[in-house]
Amino acid sequence: MGKRKLPLRTPLILWGEGHTEQLFLELFRQDYRKELAEKQIMVGNAGGGSPGSILEALDKKALSLGDPKTPALFLLDEDKGLDDEALEVLKKHTNEDGECSIAILYSKPQCLEGLLLDLLGDLPVKGHHRSEELKERFQEKYLGSCNHVRKNFKKKRAELFPKALLDKKMASHPILKKVSLFLGLSES
Repeated sequence: MGKRKLPLRTPLILWGEGHTEQLFLELFRQDYRKELAEKQIMVGNAGGGSPGSILEALDKKALSLGDPKTPALFLLDEDKGLDDEALEVLKKHTNEDGECSIAILYSKPQCLEGLLLDLLGDLPVKGHHRSEELKERFQEKYLGSCNHVRKNFKKKRAELFPKALLDKKMASHPILKKVSLFLGLSES
């Protein structure tokens, strides 16, 4: 009896700045596993750092291990700009037509916690959108503490951001819409 050939799955990479971004991006792979069955999705992070070091980690830990043209979506805090090292990595992954295989998506306002508060409909009034304030607000109110953030977020993320909420926001929220388009969950 011959071996059954498995169909080739389209590889995609979701890459976060740090562990919390990775945990958030993993929700899409988990919640939409049926819709994404024909895709091989790697989710990772660089453990923080500058945009350049984060993109270099993406290149080293993911892109250089497989096809360097694998499409990657990189979730970065809005309050960080691209440095020279980041621009070098992006240039390396840009083809002769000027298309880069790495798409950068900024967490707005300011940071991932600002994005999460926005999804929950709990953004503070304008003027209180500094990263530190948003992080503290999300961590205290939704995780119960600013300690053990990764552990608490991992435990509570599915409850805070159930598939029903993601489905509801997917068509209207600009960041979720871009993630959805990248993954092929929706069309432009």
